[in-house]
Amino acid sequence: MSYDDTYARVRDLFGSDPDPLIVRHWELLDAALPVLDIGGGQGRNAFFLAREGYALEVLDPSEVGLRVVSEIATAEGLPITAHLGGFETFEGVERGYGGILVFGLVQLLTRDGIRDLLSRLDQWIAPRGTVFMTGHTTLDAGCAAREADPDRWCPIGLGSFRSIEGEIRTYLQPSELERLFEGWETVHSWEGLGPLHCHGDGPLEQHHAVEGVFRR
Repeated sequence: MSYDDTYARVRDLFGSDPDPLIVRHWELLDAALPVLDIGGGQGRNAFFLAREGYALEVLDPSEVGLRVVSEIATAEGLPITAHLGGFETFEGVERGYGGILVFGLVQLLTRDGIRDLLSRLDQWIAPRGTVFMTGHTTLDAGCAAREADPDRWCPIGLGSFRSIEGEIRTYLQPSELERLFEGWETVHSWEGLGPLHCHGDGPLEQHHAVEGVFRR
């Protein structure tokens, strides 16, 4: 999924500040290894870490978003490399990343896509590397709304829906995120109602969210 049209209209669609999860736990990252930001968008998390001295690789299917990332990285001399595309075709470095960021992506994947993503995280993360991940749960109002609208949203898996336009939304079961990372060390895990927010000039939203920090 590309946000090209939206990013062209709205600067800092998801805000300019890094996700609080990064702010609270970024010092877990090994500064000697690069960090991979999957679905890095317009770069808010990458900029924060690069300014703290980390080398970043930002992966995103939006050419518009990556253009912003590259322009700011060049202007500030930040160690950021931009890669156009999705994780499905990305040739990441095996055991090469001290950290991998996955913010706002899980809810856009099918169940098969989530399994593929987790397999690649396991392949790419370095020993003692750290994964940061967020998602939405089945307690989110959006899940109930899609269940109530079968004419537009077709169930395609547990908590997962496809719209007639082909859009995907997947909601994790309570405590599922930790189960997905079975065998990893759970550094942090939280589920609950997130803050009120808006994207650009859009309406106020509030999601039932899940977040986790996991070490290999």
